[in-house]
Amino acid sequence: MEALIARLRLLVVTSNALALAFLFDGEGMHIGAAWALTVVTFAYAIPIVVFEPYRRWAVFQTSMASTAADSMAAAAFIAVTGAAASPFYPLYYLIIAAVAMRFELRQALAVALLYVTTYTVVYLWTPDTTTHAMGLLSLRVSYMMIIALGVGFLAREEKERTMQVQEFERLTAENMKMQALAERDAQVDRLTGLLNRGYFERRAQKEIVRAANAPSRYSVIFCDLDGLKRVNDEL
Repeated sequence: MEALIARLRLLVVTSNALALAFLFDGEGMHIGAAWALTVVTFAYAIPIVVFEPYRRWAVFQTSMASTAADSMAAAAFIAVTGAAASPFYPLYYLIIAAVAMRFELRQALAVALLYVTTYTVVYLWTPDTTTHAMGLLSLRVSYMMIIALGVGFLAREEKERTMQVQEFERLTAENMKMQALAERDAQVDRLTGLLNRGYFERRAQKEIVRAANAPSRYSVIFCDLDGLKRVNDEL
């Protein structure tokens, strides 16, 4: 999951940079601050993608820290590119989806409520004289909650399926281990640890079949131990 989010993060930052460079004229935006945030985000997004295979490094296991960094970077980027009028407000949707993918549904809803609150305050603080301003605000905050619920439920189901698969694999491994032990007990004498008569008979039958189907011979060696009864009784 972290590998996917790392690549998506780099893709989003690249898209933002291209949009700033070629799609918007910068009116109503603090372009210098926006580019500074873009460079800073690139500075931590690129190393995470490059070194992500080295998962043993603790820095690549702190998803909570990277989530906080993404949230602050997105909020700051939206603020300097027009606040309520920023065309980059869908970044909130992406952050909420990433939180829902990483953590549980409750965390996703909590983050969505936090974004709804902060975005509503910023939106109402920013002057907007259009007649559909409140309609836009209502739609945007509704979409945040819908994304949190939808992705959160999907992530929960995926985690439950993963746990079920892991439990099935664990039980299968235990069954195979028990079966191997049962087969060993059927072939080995518990007292001496030697192969028993049942194993000898099965192996002898296989050798007889093999010798009958191949131009070869086989032999059986019998060994006798003097005083076996005494050894058996005393030892």
